[in-house]
Amino acid sequence: MAEWMIDGPGIARPSDAVLLDEARHGAVRRTPRPRLAIRLLEMVVHENGRWFGESHVRLDVLVVHGGSASGTEYAPQTFAFPRVADGDRLPIGQGGLLLFHGRPKWFLSMFVALSRDVPGAPGLPALLNDIAASDPAVELQAQTLSLATGLPDPDILGLAVQGTWAVGGAALARLTTETRSTIGVYRDSWLRGRDRWGVGRHPHEGLLRAKDVSFAFEIIEENEE
Repeated sequence: MAEWMIDGPGIARPSDAVLLDEARHGAVRRTPRPRLAIRLLEMVVHENGRWFGESHVRLDVLVVHGGSASGTEYAPQTFAFPRVADGDRLPIGQGGLLLFHGRPKWFLSMFVALSRDVPGAPGLPALLNDIAASDPAVELQAQTLSLATGLPDPDILGLAVQGTWAVGGAALARLTTETRSTIGVYRDSWLRGRDRWGVGRHPHEGLLRAKDVSFAFEIIEENEE
């Protein structure tokens, strides 16, 4: 792991017992998939990557989940923030910044990267279009399609979870090449049964630190009327 990349606890490979439990419960679940939202609550830039003064920065967020019978679903977003100085909080508003909104199935993986904003660099959705034809992305598509259309298999579920990390890693590597200045990167993953989708505040108190940025986010399960 690069020194500027911080892993959340869910990145550790799920045990065989956990995967078997997820698959068994997935085979008999009849309740609707919950609608989840991920919101960035706060982000502090300790060093913006410039020797002096302010810098334009970009926040890239990729959420990957096994969503539907069509296979893997990706939710990539890029946010631009001009004139950010060392020690500044990003102006995301009191309500936070919406990073994801949807109904995941099986797993939910999130990758967050803060970088210097290079003029002309493509946004994450464009970068992901290029990665979609890569071997890890094609394999992940096949694995999640198999999970969606057949009996859940714990081995395939485990491969799919690891596949999200491969696709996310490829996206982060491509992003680093384009921006040439990474301020901080964070990634984490959650399962429905083991983690309850990670619902709650992350961290419970204070901020997470990833190289030169600190932040907090929350995962919310929306009540269905």
